Amino acid sequence: MKKSVITLALLVICKLVSAQAWSNTARYGSNSATPVIDPLGRPISNNDITKIKGTTEIYDDWMPGQVTFDNGETYKNLFLKFDLKNNLLTFSYNRTDEPQKFKDNVKVFMVNAGRERVFANGFPKFDGSNQKTYYEVIAGGKTMLLEHHRQYLKVVQEDRASTSGEYTSVKHYYLFKDQKISKIKLDKTAILAALADKHAEISAYADNEQLEYNNEQDVKKIFDFYNKLN
Repeated sequence: MKKSVITLALLVICKLVSAQAWSNTARYGSNSATPVIDPLGRPISNNDITKIKGTTEIYDDWMPGQVTFDNGETYKNLFLKFDLKNNLLTFSYNRTDEPQKFKDNVKVFMVNAGRERVFANGFPKFDGSNQKTYYEVIAGGKTMLLEHHRQYLKVVQEDRASTSGEYTSVKHYYLFKDQKISKIKLDKTAILAALADKHAEISAYADNEQLEYNNEQDVKKIFDFYNKLN
């Protein structure tokens, strides 16, 4: 059962990446009007973060996007924000609206900020993450390259009047292959070891295309090429 659920998630991701037709109907469930609140149940206000530099969100502004739910239903024509620190996806119908939470789990979402970026959850628990943790899908397919953005608050200083600090994010890369997830570095040794069954083909392809193993977009090309061989 677990394997079939993960396989279904991968099919959904592949469908999203291939940009097939999406439903235009805006239906998000009876809980769509629920405001974002803090742990004490108070509505989140922009005033709460004015003493902290940076943001916990992947983009400061609302970005156009689309989502796929656990049941496979897909919807577009909405604006999305993704809070890295809290692994929280919210939406609005217009950029001026208050942020709303989804009633049901969003399996895959895509945001377009000049380029399309796809995020998905449902992967095995690993390295402090769980099945609800969203990873950015750098390369989709049977063997996937994932990226996890982790948010940290550093250089916090307190006095009588204020608390100051700065949010920063650090990204880690993961390999999802044969229903297992593992950490991977963007270097030649690690990538060729992870794709060892096609070592000769991968090495020749990277050399011919002059691809760098420490460049994210080049490594995406390597994974895309590898998946075509299988």
